[in-house]
This record gives sequence, C-alpha cells and structure tokens, in this order.
Amino acid sequence: MSRHPLRWHWLPLLAALAIGFAPLTVSAEPPSRSSSLRPYEAPLLGADSEIPPLPPEYLAEEVSGIRFAYHPSARDRTRALIEAAVGVRSELVAQLGSAVLESMDVRVAVGSADFSRIVPTRSPRGSGVVAFTEQSLLVIGLHASGPSSSGDARLAFRRGMALLAFDEVTGAQALPRWFRIGHALHFSGEGGMARARSLWWASMQQRLVPLVDLDWYLFDRASYQSVAAAEATDFLRFLLEGERAHSMPRLCEEVRAGHSFEQALRTAYQNDASGLEQAWREDIARHRAFLPILLGSTGLWVLVALGLALRRRWRRKASRSIEVAEIAPARESKRLALRLDQPKRKRMARPPTLEPPSPEVPKVSHNGRWHTLH
Repeated sequence: MSRHPLRWHWLPLLAALAIGFAPLTVSAEPPSRSSSLRPYEAPLLGADSEIPPLPPEYLAEEVSGIRFAYHPSARDRTRALIEAAVGVRSELVAQLGSAVLESMDVRVAVGSADFSRIVPTRSPRGSGVVAFTEQSLLVIGLHASGPSSSGDARLAFRRGMALLAFDEVTGAQALPRWFRIGHALHFSGEGGMARARSLWWASMQQRLVPLVDLDWYLFDRASYQSVAAAEATDFLRFLLEGERAHSMPRLCEEVRAGHSFEQALRTAYQNDASGLEQAWREDIARHRAFLPILLGSTGLWVLVALGLALRRRWRRKASRSIEVAEIAPARESKRLALRLDQPKRKRMARPPTLEPPSPEVPKVSHNGRWHTLH
C-alpha cells in the first residue's frame, strides 16, 4: 500500500516543535475525583474557624477598606500591593458587575514558618496565596530566601483577590472548581505564554480535556501548571472577550440566585455548556492554534539576527583596533623621522649666497645687490 508522500514532510517540523516547546501532556486516565469542588487555594474551613492573632512585629496599613498586615522584611513588596489594591478591586467590579471586597484583610508572611503563624488551622500549605472567603481574609506567602520579586507578590495578590471576589458575587458552592480557577488565573495574568504553548500542543495532539472533566485534574496547586489549567484559563478568556464580557455579570446573578451552572450559562450566554465549548474549540483552531509557534519562532529568529549583527559589528571593531594598533607605530616613526629631518631640509632649501665679484674692483653688497665703489 502506498503512503501519501506529503505526510513525511511534516516530520522535521513536528520534531523541531517537540524540541522547542517542551509541551505538557495529559495522562491517559484522570486521577481520582476529589471530594471537594473548591479550589485548593480557596478552602472552606467554616465561619467559626479561628484566625490567629497577628504577631507583634507585624506592621499594619489600611487603604479604602482593605487592611494590610505584613512582616517588616516584606515592606517593599507589600508597598507595591497597597498601591495597586484599589485598582485591582476596580477591575473586578467592572468585570463582575457588582461591588466587591469593600472590607477585607490581607496578611503577607515571609517564609513557611511565618506563614503558619497567621493562617487558620487546617489551611493548605505550599501555595503562594490562600483565600478564606468566610473570613474575608487573603494570606500571601513570600519566600524567606532566594528570588521573590514584587512581581510574584503582585500575581499572587491578583489571583487571591479574584478568588475572593468571585465567591462574593456567586456564592461558595454553585460553580465547578475549574471555572473559579480559570477565572483567577486569567485575571492574574501569570504564565500566559507557557499556558498558550501547552494549549496549542494539546490541540495539535487532539488531547484537549472535556470541560466537564477538568475538575478531576485541578486538585492541588501543582496542577495549575497542567493542560487542564490552561484550558480553564483560556475558556474564561473566551467568555470575557469582546461582547461576551457583558454576559459575565448576568451569569454571576443567576448563580447567586440559586440556578445551576448549566442554567446560568444558558441564560447569560444564550448557549449551553456544550455549545460554548464547541465555539471555544473553534476559536482555538482559528485564532490561537498557531499563535505561540508564530510568536516564538519570530522572536527566536529576531534574537538570532540581532546576535549575528552584534557579532559582526564587534568583529569589525576588533579588526579595526588591530589595524590601528599595527599602523600607529609606523606612522609615529615616520612622523618622528620627518620631524628630525626638517631642519636639515630647511637648510638645504635656502638659496646659496652669490659669490662676490673679482677683488680687483671694490664692490659693496647692499640689499642683495653689488655696487662698485668709485
């Protein structure tokens, strides 16, 4: 049986893509379903869960109803959060169509030991942020050593604020876990390019997970780097893009009123979950599938071209420097020789004095002329 000759032409391209993008893969069988549908970073511990008092060395500051308390060593990183807090809340209000987070607490710890002192018992560990909806509390954990920039704190802060705000406008129980996680990750804006690459590769392999199964994969903080998290994030991007963005406040109202997630989607977006999923997959195929490879390859070639141009320029400068270093001594020697020879040349260039006439006749030289004496 003959094979189509064009199929083999794709092998080098696919091999290069596999090496260049290192995609994340999805296991063949999903892990066991978790008993809780809450995001790992937004547990429900009960309204009566005791909040530990703040350590005495903590500093406090309030801005527009958002009360910050932080470890002194996190002053600079927390200052960036304080300055951005009101703007972040305004973004959530515009997106969700309701006033949110008018009164809340934010605690910023440094190191795991310090983190354990300021969170309620039975809180999750190993996460950069934990949102306690029932207590209106957001706890952010920063690294005690190693790199931990204000940008990392800002991403964790935006993610936690999104979790709290979404719970406030929809209630704590009615939405699937992947929907809340997708909204929080999309709002934070973290890891956009990495998730786009993972999503692109899963789409090329036809390994996209159905939306109804995403909760099976998003069971802890580490799973936020998976293809399932990339799908959840991009689906929320799809729902919040263009004219569809105006439907999100209606969906929140429907869920808050007690309707199921599927009913809320149908009412707000005039389409059911399967129809929206199909439209989202078509959107990936049309606009998103080749964007990561296009941007990545273009950026790579631009960097290579710049590197080659800089290398050629450096070589030209080095070559010129060597030539100058070799020519300069010869020029200096020649210049010195000319300078030493200059008086001799000047003496030789002066016209000789004319010989006086014969001594029989007395003559006198005056102003360059000879006169006969009488």
